[in-house]
Amino acid sequence: MALGFSAEKYELLGKQGAYVLNRFVFYFGLPLLIFTSLSQQVLSSMFNFRFILAFALGMAISFCLIILVKKIAFKNDSQAEITIKSLLASLPNTGFMGIPILSVVVGTTGIIAAVIATILTLVLLLITGPWVNQEKVGHKVNLSCVALQLIKQPIIIAMITAFVFSGLHLHLPHMISPALKMIASTATPCALFAIGATLAEDKISLKVKDTCIISLLKLAVQPLLTMVLLLIFQVPTQWAIAGVILASLPIATVVFIYAAQSQIYVRESSSVIAITTIASIVTLPVFILISHQLWH
Repeated sequence: MALGFSAEKYELLGKQGAYVLNRFVFYFGLPLLIFTSLSQQVLSSMFNFRFILAFALGMAISFCLIILVKKIAFKNDSQAEITIKSLLASLPNTGFMGIPILSVVVGTTGIIAAVIATILTLVLLLITGPWVNQEKVGHKVNLSCVALQLIKQPIIIAMITAFVFSGLHLHLPHMISPALKMIASTATPCALFAIGATLAEDKISLKVKDTCIISLLKLAVQPLLTMVLLLIFQVPTQWAIAGVILASLPIATVVFIYAAQSQIYVRESSSVIAITTIASIVTLPVFILISHQLWH
C-alpha cells in the first residue's frame, strides 16, 4: 500500500495507472483467486454456520450502535443519513481488501470466510435499502437494479461459478488451470498496491465528529465485538482468526457507491472510507496479533 501510494504521488504509473490496476484486480485478479481457491473445495466445508452467525451478529450490532448514539451525536440527521452512517460503521471491505489479505494470513479457509462475509455485507446492504428510499423522492434507489448490479459483479460471478464447480465436482482442463492460478497469484500484491495508489488520489472532506465516531466503531468496536461473539460461539481457530481480521478491515467502498446513487452523505462517505483505510495500516496488524494470541 505504501509503494502504491508513493507511485501514484510521484506519477510513476502515469495518468490512468491506478485506474487500470484497479480494473485488472477487480475483473481478473480477485475473481480468479476466488475461483481457483474455492472450485476444488468440498461444498459442505465452505459453510461454517457458527462463523456466519457470529460475524452477521457483529455487523448487525455495529449497524445498530449508530442508531443508539443518534440522540447524542446525530440529533439533526435524517433516517437516510443515519442509515448510510450505520452502513459505514458496519460494512468491512471484505472483497477487495479482505480476500487478498486472508489468502496470505489464513489461506484457503480465510478466502472462504471472506467470500461468505462479502455475501453477508451485500445482504445487509439490500435489507437496509428501503430505509434510505423512504425519505428520497427525487433520487430513489431501485433495489432490484442494485441487486442485479451486485450479482453481475465479477467477484460474485466467480463465487457462484466456484460453488457450481465444487458442487458438481467439475475440473478445468490441465492446460488452462496453471495459467489461471498464475493470474490469481497476482491478486494480493496488486490489490494492496492499488489501494495505496487510490488513497493518493482521494481528496478528503472531513466532518470531525462524524469521522471520529464512525472510525472508532468500525476499527475498534466492531472487531472487539466480533471477537467476543466468535469466542462465545466457539468458532474453530482458522475461521475465528479470519473473522477478527475481516471485522477489523476498513469500510467497504460499496457504501460510497450506494451513497452516491442515493445522493446522501456522498463526499463525507468517501473521506471516512479513505481515513479508515489509512488508519487500518496501524489497527489491522494489532488485531491480527491479538487473534493469533487468542486462538493459538
